[in-house]
Formats: sequence, C-alpha cells, structure tokens
Amino acid sequence: MKFFVLGNINAGKSTFAKKLQSLLPHYPILAIDTYRKTYRIEHKAQQKFISDIGKIHNAIIEMVGFGDVAKAIVRNIKANECVIFYLNDDKQTCLNRIPAKQQEFNRIPYRESPQAVPKTIAMLDKYFSKGELYKRWGKVALKIFAFSSLQTDKMLDILPLMQYHYISVIRKFFYTSRYTTLIAFGSLGRGTLHKDSDIDLILLTRQPLSIVQQKIHNALMSCIETIYSIDNKIIIIIRDYGFKAQEYLVVEIMVVKKLKECMQYYHGSRISDVAKSIVLGGESLINRLIAELRDFTPQDYSLSMCKNKLYSYLILLRKAYATQDYFGFSFYYNLVITQIMRILCIKENYTQYLYCPKNINNTTTMILQKYNVLSLLYPTYTQDCMQNIEAFCDYLLKNNIDTSIFDK
Repeated sequence: MKFFVLGNINAGKSTFAKKLQSLLPHYPILAIDTYRKTYRIEHKAQQKFISDIGKIHNAIIEMVGFGDVAKAIVRNIKANECVIFYLNDDKQTCLNRIPAKQQEFNRIPYRESPQAVPKTIAMLDKYFSKGELYKRWGKVALKIFAFSSLQTDKMLDILPLMQYHYISVIRKFFYTSRYTTLIAFGSLGRGTLHKDSDIDLILLTRQPLSIVQQKIHNALMSCIETIYSIDNKIIIIIRDYGFKAQEYLVVEIMVVKKLKECMQYYHGSRISDVAKSIVLGGESLINRLIAELRDFTPQDYSLSMCKNKLYSYLILLRKAYATQDYFGFSFYYNLVITQIMRILCIKENYTQYLYCPKNINNTTTMILQKYNVLSLLYPTYTQDCMQNIEAFCDYLLKNNIDTSIFDK
C-alpha cells in the first residue's frame, strides 16, 4: 500500500511518517525534501521522486500534496491504490514552528529562498482551507484521514494498517494472476474499516473455487496460517508478526460467476460510494454495480417473511423443548433470536444488514437495550427460559402474521 502523508509545511508530516514507519518497518519513507537534498536540482529531484513512487509497491510518501509533483502522481496512480494521512494543523501553528526549523530549511535547496517559507505556508493554507486536497486526491485515495499533529499517537493506535497492507498484497496477487474483477463489501466497501475488521471481498470468475484457493495458498503461503472454504467463500487466516498491534487478520473472498449471486451481501453493506469498493475493475464495473443495486430487491427484509420464519422456528423450538432434545433446543433458539433481531431492526426502520444484523452506528446495541433482548441471549434449558422466549415471540407475532402456509 502507498501511504501518503500530506499537509502544509511544518504540519508535522516528517514526525508522523517516522512514527508510522515504526509500525511498518518494511515500508521505506520517500520524502520529497530528502530527494531535494540528494539531487540539489529541483526538476531532477521531482523526476526521481515520481519515478520511485511508481516503482515501489509499499511505501510511506511524504509531501505537501500540491504542485506538479502531485499532479503527476495522481495522474499515474491507480484508483484506490493509496491511503492519505492529511496533517491539518492550522496556518498559525505552522508559522510558529518556523524558528525551530530554520536551519533545516537552509539545508534544503528550495526553488525559493528559505525566507519565503511564511508566504508559502499562507498560500498553501488557502488551498487546504478550500478543500483542494480532497479534490486533488479524492478519486485515487481509498481513504483520507484528516487529523492534527497533536492527534498522531491516538491515530496510530486505531489505524487498520495491517488491513490496508494486505488489501494491497491481495490486489497485487489477483492483478498479476490476471483476474479483472475484485470488489470489496462489508466495512472495507463502506469505508469504515477499523483495527478489528475482517476484509470481505467478492471475486468474479468462472474458475472453480478450488483452483482459486490453491493459487492463493501457493502465492501467499508465507503469511497464511490457515486457508479453507465454506460454500462459495474462501476463508484466509493471516498471521504476521510484523504488525505489533495486531497479529491476526481474517480475509473472506466470495467466489461468484455473476454479480447477482452476491448482491444480497453487497447491498446489505450500505455502500454509499460504489467507486471506493472497487479493488480491481474500472468504470464499466462501477456502472454494472450501480445497475445491479437499482434492480435488486432484498427479499430477506420482508417483515411478513421474517415473522413467518419466526413462527416456524418457534414451533420447532417448542418441539425440541418438549422432547428434551437439548441440541435441537440450542439450535432453534439461536434461529429464533436471529429472526427477533431482524423484526426489531425492521420495526426501527433499520433494514440494511446481512444475514446477521451488524452493529453499525450503535443501532443494534440500541435495539438490544430498548427491547431488553439481552435477557434472552443466554439460553438455559428451563421452563422460565422457554416462557420468556415464547412471551417475546408472541409480542412480535400478534399483528397480522400470515400462518396459512403452515396449515397446509
């Protein structure tokens, strides 16, 4: 992954880049000012800097983010191939740091004299204040994080660096293996990736899942602890001791022949920017996904269907309880709880979730508390437990439940 550290002069980019490298020791730092010191002539420094960025797959890249250098990089970089860390310290803070860095400025052969630094800071501040950084980098960046130099330690504690690194590794593998369509869903597709997130991907291919799995195993065996398949998914457990804060990462790759086969999961991920979910693919794939979303009808979100399922599972739960089928009791109890959560989500107008309601924006936590569902989550094979779950189900089923399908 290419991690760009951008911001005004004196915003704290160099300090943050070094801290970032302490967590990513195999990532070199490419800083434009270092190239200026080495090559002394501005156009040579820029050419070498741009060239190295194109050649190196994983790097921490430090620069302001505007000018001819930025234009060339943005023009050549692939969409979603980089993550931006924008140090957004205000103009006055940057100006106040000039005396402490004056000697450093004197050693760097800028086009303009070191005395022009205050003027340059003020000029750049206008660009940043107008949101020009987002306009320049928004289309190519997978994610833009904005924070001040005072927040860097906090950010380093929560950034999903291992996830971003392996997104890049996996993209490179599929690209060199001549696969053309790889799509993110879940938190990666939504742009809400965090330190505990899995990586959820959809691979569109006509190759059998077993062949894809074997290719992944052969290519990434040095970092894979376990790889196996469930139905149409390849599950990869990655272990990498190079990431101090996190050692394990779960990657799930859904292998499908047609987009229609995965739209329930993609739609349920609440993806607002389809373009940011494209790991491999171009404009035509974005348009196809938008069309599929427009035509997709999420049947699982039907209230009547959820109530019918709840009614059915409750009957089976009662039977398991009556016959002292302990395993069946546990199995159907969990199915009943799942349908209870689906119905409550619909009741609260929260209809976008996968087969298991997700804790997005604390909505499901609110539902658990509001309806006291927590009291039902730990089943015991007792009469009280059975009475509690039956009473809860009766409350949900009392309005307009269509039970005719069970009378046949």
